[in-house]
Amino acid sequence: MIEMKKFEYFFNAICYTSNILSFKYRKCIGYTVDSTIFFIARILLPKIRYHHLKQHVNKVRKSHDKITPNLWFGDTNFFVISMGYCNFIFLIFISVLIKYFKIALPYCITCVIVISLCYIPIERAVYHSNKYKRYFKRFQSKNSAWHRRWEIYFLMYFAVAVLLQLIGFKYYFSVLYR
Repeated sequence: MIEMKKFEYFFNAICYTSNILSFKYRKCIGYTVDSTIFFIARILLPKIRYHHLKQHVNKVRKSHDKITPNLWFGDTNFFVISMGYCNFIFLIFISVLIKYFKIALPYCITCVIVISLCYIPIERAVYHSNKYKRYFKRFQSKNSAWHRRWEIYFLMYFAVAVLLQLIGFKYYFSVLYR
């Protein structure tokens, strides 16, 4: 059994790294999205609406320069990636029930079971009693080698989540449509 402190440390470090990486690249992503929307609007909107949109985009671009790290943005990435693991287990669980037991539980019941077994422990390890604040203060004082190493761990965590998601879908559809 994994020691709870190591479990907490790992997921808090992943959440922290997700937050830092999303802050680093948010400006780049924000400019790209704004420019794309601006270009499409230039073609589709009449001149009056285009002028209002241009003012809004300029306001948003100025606000991108003042943004500080925000837990919500990094937390959204962390939530989506962690749900990739839950979704993998969900798809495998449904597939096994259908293939071997010829049972098709309603998806909502299966989803509740999987989320309670998979995501709730991660959620408790990171956000229960504001543990993330203590860990984040500790992580900020770490050196750049530690940050680089955890960026690599985060990218591996993300890649494995995507890979497991694809494997889960492949197995689910192979059982469903055989």
